[in-house]
Amino acid sequence: MDILRELLNTNHSYSYEKVESPIEQILLNHIIKYLSDETEVIVQLPIKTISGNFRADIALRNNDKIIILECDGEEFHTKEINKKYDEWRDTLILFQKRAETIYRIKGTDIYNNINSIIYLIYKFEPEFFNTEYGETLPKKEINRKRRAKKGYRKHKNNITL
Repeated sequence: MDILRELLNTNHSYSYEKVESPIEQILLNHIIKYLSDETEVIVQLPIKTISGNFRADIALRNNDKIIILECDGEEFHTKEINKKYDEWRDTLILFQKRAETIYRIKGTDIYNNINSIIYLIYKFEPEFFNTEYGETLPKKEINRKRRAKKGYRKHKNNITL
């Protein structure tokens, strides 16, 4: 019984009721398979800034380093005003060092390119992943031409995938 308890007691468990969208659920279900034991998964992490309180869709914490995974669905993240708000919000969070990096991941990429997305995060943040499992991720890296075409960009510590 202790062995079973030990196996089930990991940092990768999370409250399903906190997940707010299907794309968050899909990303979580896929990424937790590759995370290191030291990585803690936090769903809907509250973040205080000088301009108000926000919540991160998914936060990964390893020691003192936190990265945020924002799942951008079409409904709330396609209009220009929403993009500006997201950029402002991300700037506040990064400026106040509430997170080291924010990854904005489009819902269509979560549905269609989940392994490539996780692989890109793994390449930027290997300390969050179990290297044995991380190396089993598909090696099909997105080349620069495809990244430019699809809109992948890195802006300081705010990465849009």
